[in-house]
Amino acid sequence: YPHATANHQTDNAKVLTNFGAAVMLNDNEVSDKLLHTVLSLFDDSRLKEMSERSKQLGKPDAGKIIAERVLLLAEKEQQSKST
Repeated sequence: YPHATANHQTDNAKVLTNFGAAVMLNDNEVSDKLLHTVLSLFDDSRLKEMSERSKQLGKPDAGKIIAERVLLLAEKEQQSKST
C-alpha cells in the first residue's frame, strides 16, 4: 500500500515472513513472482508449518490485557485527581 506511513505494513509482513508464518512479495515483484508464489502455497505441509508458526506469534489475550491496563491507568489517574 503506497500510502502507509513509515512503511509499517512492510515491517509487519517482514516479521511474519522471517518467522516462516507468511510469504511476502514487494509491489515490484508481483508481476514476476505472484503465480509461482501462490502455487507454492498449495503444499499442505508448508501451509501447516506456516499455520503453526503463525499461532506461535499470536497473542489471543492481547485485547483483554490492553483493556486491563487501560482500566488500571484510568483508576490511578482518577485516584491522583481525588487526592
